[in-house]
Amino acid sequence: MKMNILFGHLFWGILVILIGISLILKGFNISFPLFKIFIAIIIILLGVKLLIGGWGNTKKKEAQTRFYSTTENEYNAIFASQKLDLTSIEPDASPIEINAVFASFVVEIPDDINFDFSTTAFCGSIDLPEDEPKDKTKVRGTVKIEANAVFGKITFIIKPHQSSSEQEI
Repeated sequence: MKMNILFGHLFWGILVILIGISLILKGFNISFPLFKIFIAIIIILLGVKLLIGGWGNTKKKEAQTRFYSTTENEYNAIFASQKLDLTSIEPDASPIEINAVFASFVVEIPDDINFDFSTTAFCGSIDLPEDEPKDKTKVRGTVKIEANAVFGKITFIIKPHQSSSEQEI
């Protein structure tokens, strides 16, 4: 069991504030039971830590993965981390809008479709895939993507396209 409450910033901040208040009040000849208040605050902090679920298992949650759907044209991540798989997108798909607000988005795109990106970033970043020479005979079409990041990050990653028969195997 890890008890970082006794070694964290909150603990030491409260201790320093109490010592300062005690010194000020002693200057005015006011008795301040520092030790009793200090013990009471520790007990209160331990109770709060137990109530809010402290000392439990703190495994990091993985990003939610969403797959391309022909019925959805807009994908949003707000205060979250998401992964979007567009590897099954068809070249005749309608334009797609991807928005990340205080969030991160990892978007996987196929290597056999050209993408026309329209990007806007405000206090955020959008990482487009590097322009690699594609085999012109392999390219099946073009899809438009509008990407917007506000205090967030959108990263596009190129993945090899798998046909529906390959995905079933």
